[in-house]
Amino acid sequence: MQKIIRSFSLGEKNFELVVSSLEHVSTFSICRELSDRYGVKSKQWKGDTDESIFLESFQDALSESTKLVVVSQIASPDGRLLPVERVVNIAKEKGIPVAVDAAQSIGQFPVDIKDIKCDFLVGSGHKWLLGPMGIGFLYVNNEYGFSNFRPEFIPELSCGTKKKILYHL
Repeated sequence: MQKIIRSFSLGEKNFELVVSSLEHVSTFSICRELSDRYGVKSKQWKGDTDESIFLESFQDALSESTKLVVVSQIASPDGRLLPVERVVNIAKEKGIPVAVDAAQSIGQFPVDIKDIKCDFLVGSGHKWLLGPMGIGFLYVNNEYGFSNFRPEFIPELSCGTKKKILYHL
């Protein structure tokens, strides 16, 4: 998720990130760090159990300054399925991209990006996919491309090169 958020112009005046109050603590940590470092404003909308109140609170949180919405498919605190398709539709009507955190949903039930219509989707492999710790994936809609997604660190690996081996895979 951090890679997605950092791909936007964080130094832009009035940059606002809108997140649900039901996100994983790591998302809130990213928001706090970006606020401290770049002045990014982070707004939360109330994660009510009533879907209509949840969506109304979401709409009220959006503004002209909102540049990205972050929402989990499954709420981190209580495990309920959130109406991400409806969140995406509301945001798209206002031209705001949406990043969906599917870490808790991938592997529990089918997740179809074509149905969700989000701009970004992230997931982890170590939870319901039962993979090893440290693996995950990032989906980026073709509209955004990969030009803004550059790694901050590229390790020297021995994958077919004659470089010094720093890591043994």
